[in-house]
Amino acid sequence: FMRTLDENSSIRLKDGDYNDLYLNIVNLHTRILFFKGEYKDFQGINTRFLSKRLETFFSRFFDELLIILRKNKRFSSIFEGNSNLANIYTMLFSSTLRLGEHIPSIKVGVVSLYGDRRIDYYRRVIQFCWFEEVEVTIDPDETVDLIVTDRNYDELSEKKCPILVWNEQPSVRDIDRLTELLDSVLIYKVQERFWINFAN
Repeated sequence: FMRTLDENSSIRLKDGDYNDLYLNIVNLHTRILFFKGEYKDFQGINTRFLSKRLETFFSRFFDELLIILRKNKRFSSIFEGNSNLANIYTMLFSSTLRLGEHIPSIKVGVVSLYGDRRIDYYRRVIQFCWFEEVEVTIDPDETVDLIVTDRNYDELSEKKCPILVWNEQPSVRDIDRLTELLDSVLIYKVQERFWINFAN
């Protein structure tokens, strides 16, 4: 399992994180192998992925990883017929993966009619609606993942990242749209680091 995970992601865990994940996986697979179905207490693990889209991405990733793992008939008794495995792998992995360490944090550029006078307010709004730390800057250079602005500015039309035009006083609709865009940016960053290579 760990080798296949390593072959299908660019994530490199610290020794302690790797050992914790490894021991949890060994524990899970041992229970499945020797105590059929006795792994229900793993389902009580709280997921750190507050984003449902991120949780869904990893459930699908591990579903696809299981397709590869099931090709090895030596381990069919572990990987065959366990419909909850992908969800349990997701829960175990979620306690290990950290934004800013394993996945780059999100950087948001703010362009406002008020210049930097409202940057603290906008920073609070952005960070309030997101479950992880977000870097907020008034300098939307090429490194930003998303631009938030209270006006349409011509110079922004050349930017390649998503742009959200919101109200000077962000509405509930603005916040919902911001959350969706941050979710999309996060998924994109994750997809750059996890892949499935069916050629293996």
